[in-house]
Amino acid sequence: GNNGEIYCGNFQQEVYVSNGSSYLVRSGRANGSDRYLDNDRCSVAFRTTSTPQLFTVTYNRFDVEPNLQCVYDSLCVNGVKLCGQWHLPYNFSYLVPAYKTFTLIFTADSSNTGSFEVLVSTQDDYSNDGRLEATGGFGSNVGSITYELSNPGNYYDRCAFQNYGYPTPDYNRTPDWSYQQTTDYNWGYQQTTDYSWGYQQSTDLGTGNNGVAYSIFQCGNNEFETYVNSNSNYLVRSGQGDNGTSYNNNDRCSVKFRTRSTPLMFTVRFNSFDLEGNKMCSFDSLCVNNVKFCGSWVAGYWYRYLVPAYKTFTLIFSSDDSVINSGFEVSVQIENVQPWLVLDEISGVGDILSGLIFSASNQSEYKDECTNEPLSSTSSDSYFTRLFFPTTSASTRQPARVIEADDSNSRPDFINEHFHVIQRIIASAQDRIGYAYDLLTALF
Repeated sequence: GNNGEIYCGNFQQEVYVSNGSSYLVRSGRANGSDRYLDNDRCSVAFRTTSTPQLFTVTYNRFDVEPNLQCVYDSLCVNGVKLCGQWHLPYNFSYLVPAYKTFTLIFTADSSNTGSFEVLVSTQDDYSNDGRLEATGGFGSNVGSITYELSNPGNYYDRCAFQNYGYPTPDYNRTPDWSYQQTTDYNWGYQQTTDYSWGYQQSTDLGTGNNGVAYSIFQCGNNEFETYVNSNSNYLVRSGQGDNGTSYNNNDRCSVKFRTRSTPLMFTVRFNSFDLEGNKMCSFDSLCVNNVKFCGSWVAGYWYRYLVPAYKTFTLIFSSDDSVINSGFEVSVQIENVQPWLVLDEISGVGDILSGLIFSASNQSEYKDECTNEPLSSTSSDSYFTRLFFPTTSASTRQPARVIEADDSNSRPDFINEHFHVIQRIIASAQDRIGYAYDLLTALF
């Protein structure tokens, strides 16, 4: 098993566990005070592999701002928010099936601080028996916690939905999380091409010791579409071919995932992200569920989406004709739907976290939000026709146009041309309005 210390701080962390694993989860920062800070937000996700694990969480020390319903500072464990003072080494046990997560979420408000230290240990458990587990109430004292008989077949990570999209007032003021990855991956590489649906060119990474394999989409100026199943994983990179994340001016890329007969849970994680930034993300952007992401995002942010059966979930990347940053790599993990609350980010612009708007998932009203992004027509080899926007030099200026790929005799679509130009003018105006708003807010 593994052993280690995890300083919660303002980080996200993910750890694979096995028989005999043991971790101390502490508030504060390594080589610093053990007290947490105002507005800290921490997530520690423990992930099981091929064997179910019995988790035991022991509270060695716990002194967190008290409140009857733990609405100020709290540690979420299996759906229970804990706060106040716990003087004795209380412990609670939870049975977690194979290939699942067990997440601790700590949040602090903008006043009063404290500290805590909890020990999380695991051991193999094949009993598959129901047991009484603490699953509800508020942990201001042991008498306020409620219990229910567990059923491993119905297990879900009760705190995981709070990772992102749980809009407490303090959450919107903490867009500066960093991410710590504590698992080593030893992957081999194998080049494969799959034409079973539309056009898909991917690189499959051989399964490592954690049972994780990825297919890679090199976005560039391409279009991809693929059917997906549960327990599948993808990497989407902004670059073309072997260029990694290095993209070009005027790139446009679409990656469309299509579900089959069952709804699926999509988790989109930003492994790296650096695109040209502006208030309205009107220059370079990645569209995810109707949100345009741009600027620089610290690695590790993730968002979850419920996608019903026989639907699509599309990522759209576009770049303009100036400024190229280092690009992005996002992972898309697809799992069976779990009965937890999921709050999707449904609109806004993603240059900072506070620009996003969240709403509870509603499968009956689901639609693929990014397919409304204006795209040029595609040719039979699934490459997008390049859009040429006017340049500053009169001698090199070319009209913006889209050529219909299915008709060799077609003429430029000037309506579409003007639509794109007008869209850029409106986006530029919106950006300047946003800048003026920020300036006035700072002054007054």
